[in-house]
Amino acid sequence: MDPTDNKRGTVNSVILDAPPVNVNATLNQTADINLNLNGSVWTGGSPQLNLQPVNDLNDSMDGATASNATNNINTALLTLGRSTSGMDIAMMVRATLSGISASDVLSLPITMTVNADWYENRAGSSPDNVFLFKINDTTGEVRDKKHPLSVSQKDTVNNTYTFTFNMEGFSTFALISVRAVAPPSAGGGGGGSGSGGGGVVSSEDFANIENQESHDVNIHTGPIAIPFNVLDIVKEIGFSANTNEGWLTAKVENLRGRPKVATTDAPGTLYKYFNVWVGTSGYGESSKIDSTYTVFKVPDDWLKNNNAESVKLMKFQDGAWKELKTDKVGTETYRADTSGFSSFAIIGVPKAQVEVSPTATVTGIPAPTPSVSEAPTASAPPATLYLILVLMVIIAIAMYFLVLRKGGK
Repeated sequence: MDPTDNKRGTVNSVILDAPPVNVNATLNQTADINLNLNGSVWTGGSPQLNLQPVNDLNDSMDGATASNATNNINTALLTLGRSTSGMDIAMMVRATLSGISASDVLSLPITMTVNADWYENRAGSSPDNVFLFKINDTTGEVRDKKHPLSVSQKDTVNNTYTFTFNMEGFSTFALISVRAVAPPSAGGGGGGSGSGGGGVVSSEDFANIENQESHDVNIHTGPIAIPFNVLDIVKEIGFSANTNEGWLTAKVENLRGRPKVATTDAPGTLYKYFNVWVGTSGYGESSKIDSTYTVFKVPDDWLKNNNAESVKLMKFQDGAWKELKTDKVGTETYRADTSGFSSFAIIGVPKAQVEVSPTATVTGIPAPTPSVSEAPTASAPPATLYLILVLMVIIAIAMYFLVLRKGGK
């Protein structure tokens, strides 16, 4: 919490397990709820956080409200294409806060730790089969439902996994595992237009997933934009839907290393690998959608430190990395047309190198002198010719004077 933007306060007391409830301890359950406060001033002087672990909805609500909540949870799961028969609740906790205005609480970062057997056997080791439901204590209404933002590596010492969520407002929270409804067998009857939707299926190795964010989206024909507010790289994906699909899940996975589907590293200076999955049964790569795009962010400092002037998005497709048209659309923000969704790499584009070719110097061989064609000139007359001419002139003069002398006699 940035002290320059937010107000700090102290929770005076925490009440646990009041009234007492005998919670099933075999799941090694723990829950940690934090407060993310906005910049407003607290209105109360004695804030009090109340946490009560419960076994089932009847411990938190009256009978009619609990029944209504159960029906609402089942309806929400069926809408998402999940089987209610496989639903299993790992833990529930009722959280209330007094002495502070609800508007002062921006969000609730929540972590929950459960026995590894629950996650591996009940949820199939898939975060897409895990939901945290927020249920109104008074009406039984489902106010929110989210997949975990992240799942820890298995704690082999304590045999546990820890999930991280970011919720809003206080109420009863239920950590639930479900399984996807099995698709109809081929030729076993007509499937509706939503047969390609439902929960998302990731082909990535769990150990390679650094963090992830999922959203359930009601798909209808026309343009669809899905914002991602938690991850620091992918900020939005979008496409134009050609069919009505109902509810399906869209998920982005930031990866620690090369995607599982890729057989080679992406060429160039790598910023990040990530996956984008939409629906099941190849929906994200099908003809049911077009005009697909991804909006992502890369810090300018990374470009500077890696001598890059921009970035490009690459997609692993048909056994090779293919460069996608990528444009800068804002500060540190880029958009790429993706031709479907699968595995991607963000690569730095090196700064243009201005090369000046040095002048070649050749030693030992004189540079050729350009030849100049000149008009031919007459050869100089030989010296004997001049002598003859002089003698002839002398003889002529002598004969002239001789003739004059004879004429005078």
